[in-house]
Amino acid sequence: MRGILPAIHDAGAELVIIGNGAPEMARAFVEELGLTTPVYTDPSRRSYELAGLKRGVFATLSPRGFAHARRAKKGGFKQTAVRGDPWQLGGVLVLEMGGRIAYAHRDNEAGDLAPIDDVRAAVQAAGGRR
Repeated sequence: MRGILPAIHDAGAELVIIGNGAPEMARAFVEELGLTTPVYTDPSRRSYELAGLKRGVFATLSPRGFAHARRAKKGGFKQTAVRGDPWQLGGVLVLEMGGRIAYAHRDNEAGDLAPIDDVRAAVQAAGGRR
């Protein structure tokens, strides 16, 4: 998402990251990646439930998840220490002012990332519907 951060800001929006680890884990994550966007943590995972995000051992350790991990490693990305709930999958939500969900991608397995062009288009479209 950092690659489209300028487009997000140009649309009058903000990228917000919500993790599920302890606050000290979130601080380490911010420092490790040099993030300048808001980062919150929800160890209860209530926000994940409200967003309809999947959680489970088999979703995380699926054969396609391992294929995603190999692809990421070939691309130069390295998995570091797991912080928070290792079985909780993530996703991307684009919210309009007022809370309407303009776009949702809910991961089906580990490494199932939202197509960045779809996210950019949704942010730009939602920015025009404020």
